[in-house]
Amino acid sequence: MTVLNDVGELRAALSTQATDHSFYLEPGSVMALGGTELTVDGGNFSLSSDGEGAVIDAESLSRCIQVISGYLRLINIKLVNGVARVGGGMSVGCSDAGDGGCTDSSGAEVHLVNTTISDCRAEAWTSEYGTRNAGGGIALRSGRLTLEDSAILDCVVQGVSFWGGNSGGGIAHHDGDLRVYRSRIERCHVYATVSGHSAQGGAYKAGWYDSGLAQTAEWYDSVISNCSVNSYNGQAEGGAARIGTFYSRAMIIPFVRCTITGCRAIVRADATSPGSTTAQGGALCVKQSGEDGATQETGFVVEDSAIKDCEAIGINAAASGGAAYLRYRRSVALVIRNSTVSRCRAKGTSALGGAIAVDHSTSLVKMYSTLIERCEAYADGNIAAGGAMHVRMGQLLMAEGTSMRHNFLTDVRGGHNHSGAALYVGAAFVIYLLPTPAAHWLQAIYCEKVYNPCPDYCGDTCTLPGEDTDNPDCTLTLYANQPCPWQYEDHLGDSNGWEHVLGSWFQTIPPGAIDHSEFPIPCVPGYYATPGDVVAQADSICGGLCPEGHYCPSLATTEPLVCPQGMYCPLGSSVPLPVPAGTSWDGVGLAMASEATTTPSGYYSSAGQPEPTPC
Repeated sequence: MTVLNDVGELRAALSTQATDHSFYLEPGSVMALGGTELTVDGGNFSLSSDGEGAVIDAESLSRCIQVISGYLRLINIKLVNGVARVGGGMSVGCSDAGDGGCTDSSGAEVHLVNTTISDCRAEAWTSEYGTRNAGGGIALRSGRLTLEDSAILDCVVQGVSFWGGNSGGGIAHHDGDLRVYRSRIERCHVYATVSGHSAQGGAYKAGWYDSGLAQTAEWYDSVISNCSVNSYNGQAEGGAARIGTFYSRAMIIPFVRCTITGCRAIVRADATSPGSTTAQGGALCVKQSGEDGATQETGFVVEDSAIKDCEAIGINAAASGGAAYLRYRRSVALVIRNSTVSRCRAKGTSALGGAIAVDHSTSLVKMYSTLIERCEAYADGNIAAGGAMHVRMGQLLMAEGTSMRHNFLTDVRGGHNHSGAALYVGAAFVIYLLPTPAAHWLQAIYCEKVYNPCPDYCGDTCTLPGEDTDNPDCTLTLYANQPCPWQYEDHLGDSNGWEHVLGSWFQTIPPGAIDHSEFPIPCVPGYYATPGDVVAQADSICGGLCPEGHYCPSLATTEPLVCPQGMYCPLGSSVPLPVPAGTSWDGVGLAMASEATTTPSGYYSSAGQPEPTPC
């Protein structure tokens, strides 16, 4: 390992195109770049430090590092004060031509380990054809980027761009492959400086024009916090992350065991702004362009994760999706599994979907074992709808105990133009597939195929489709209007997309508002249901009345309580009742008052007394 003592030695080392060469910077050392970025174009390098780490300081005069090709590994290095139109701290792949995308793969690969990129900016204050500002911390333009136990902090995208917006406060992912493990992006922001322009992806923006290159991303065990997108008279899309590609590109990005917290999409509008001015997705935004009817899938998979305290805020403007927003002309998807969405809010003149807003016919949301709680649609001028979710169009599947709890609407002006404290459904296809959470219910039915009657001349010889038969005329045919949606084609082009509903209990959610404080609906006091009893979840009687000798005092009771001493509990009790005066009961589990013990002579008993008292 070669020790480098000054920035001149560092530049010379990285320009050698050496193979498997390791360099070392002394802890606490500062390499001031003096206005010229470091460049790697070929070779295989490792640059490391120990202890407090070493600093590479661009002094707000240039980008810190550009990796056009080759391999670079940074260990315990701090990149600070970088500035460029694309990739303020670091650019991976390509040269600086164009607006950040690539037309061919550069073979660049960067691996950041325990490395911090902070106080960097992607900005330019003049508009050139085909340009936009992107990647305050890093621009991944092709090749491969891996972050491991690293952080991107306090980075910003701002300035004037040609294409109408700025993007990727932490990372702008144009092409190539991204892997993020146990890392943090905090306090990164995107500002659309020009009126009417958009701001996209406060921490992370994925997707660019279709270049034909592979593009993948994975996030594990990582945190995005307190990031934002900010627009004036334009669109603010995805306070934490925004994905959107063009034409033939398909991209699904998993967030696994991640936390997204305190992120915001903020739009400020004046009286001259267009009606489309909207804050969209306080945390996540999925918007796909391209040809109508295309079936390429683009979106996020959120698993074992938490999205909390995020907001879509419209100041004199509309807001949709405090946590997530989906829209556009191609198949966009959001899958949430074993996760929570809490304390998120859409706040604006109109507020749709305190947690999630689905806004196009080709949008698809699937939620499994997911809880949305204490989210709010807050309107200060027009309509508030969908405290948890607003599904204007598209498809929504809820399954495996997904629930919405204590979500609400706020209508500041009191116009009563609000509906759906839990859920609002427009022209959308929405179903809930049981089981519900324990001791909750829906008005569900069992899904099975329904056939037309067997012709009389066939007697009892009719066969099901696909079975061997000597008389094809006696093969049963499907009833034209099936009572459950197993034939329904999902928006990702899978003709069997909903066939898994067969053999299950489900409810189709009709258009309109659901205002329950909990959805699915909890069993009321006096009733109970055993966990796992799916049939009991298909009706409001749940598992039935609380059994004799027991009481079920709360919503969603799963274990009836034994009636205590001095009390009796008839069938369906929500509270124990005292045995009458003149009787007593020192046991437990009494079902009827008539079964209590009569007080003998020389004693007296007040109501609810376990044992008589001597006179």
